[in-house]
Amino acid sequence: MLMGEHAVLAGKLALVTAIDKRINVILTPNTSNTIELIDANLGTMQLNIAEIRQQAPFEFVTAAIQYFEPQIKSGFTLQIRPDFSSKLGFGSSAAVTVATVAVLSAWLHAKQYGLKQLFKISKMIMLQVQGIGSGADIAASVYGGVLAYRVAPLKIIPLSLIPPITAVYCGYKKPTKMVVAMVKDLQQQQPKVFARIFSAMQTCVEQAMLAIRNSDWDSLGMLFMQHHGLQVALGVSDLQLDTLVRQLSAQSNIYGAKISGSGLGDCVIGLGTLASTVFPYDIGQRQQGVIQFALMVDPKGVAYGN
Repeated sequence: MLMGEHAVLAGKLALVTAIDKRINVILTPNTSNTIELIDANLGTMQLNIAEIRQQAPFEFVTAAIQYFEPQIKSGFTLQIRPDFSSKLGFGSSAAVTVATVAVLSAWLHAKQYGLKQLFKISKMIMLQVQGIGSGADIAASVYGGVLAYRVAPLKIIPLSLIPPITAVYCGYKKPTKMVVAMVKDLQQQQPKVFARIFSAMQTCVEQAMLAIRNSDWDSLGMLFMQHHGLQVALGVSDLQLDTLVRQLSAQSNIYGAKISGSGLGDCVIGLGTLASTVFPYDIGQRQQGVIQFALMVDPKGVAYGN
């Protein structure tokens, strides 16, 4: 997520992008009655095709398989090969959902779903598992590139690419569902205040769209910083995140920085590339588990291969 976190759930525009980290899902059919899931990080799991149900830690994968259950007549092995740990966020749940739906549809129907259909089914599965979510990360996984996104009425607007991004993982991650629930509770206590914050976020997104069209990265970086202030006002920042944003934005090659995602953990992002590795900034951050990543925007979303 680039901008519009939380406000997107209130019907506002958000900015989201696909990055050059992928989750590869490989399906190998067999003649058994067993489905085997293999993930280097999460381990293995076996399902009987007669009794497919959503199960941790493969919630999104098993929910996607369950969607196709009436059409599954034989077993298969599903190998999940991520370029990064799911603990880091980066839209991993959305990516693995889209990839699983894509590979199952290609196997069962001998054709690739259109992007609109793939988005619709993947978002439905995501909501089934999470109970809440905008689908912006699903859109990025399906379509790729930089997108302006609105939930309803649905709007997906492709934008020009932006410079590389530096992401800094803060060392911990609070489940999105918990943060969204907390923000919703605060919103009910102060509805007028939150309405103004969400409107200001939409203004940031609209101005960011203009900056992207004009390749005005100084303005986009400033909007990152202003948007971060609005996320602080929502209550989704903390001392570690604020410190990382301040340190990252102070670097000469970074136009601006902010929280990315629901907040209270996960990553901050900076627009631009650091000349050298800076984070972890000190011993405390090293002990906390702070990690720096250089990310490129990937113009391509879901991809099929042999």
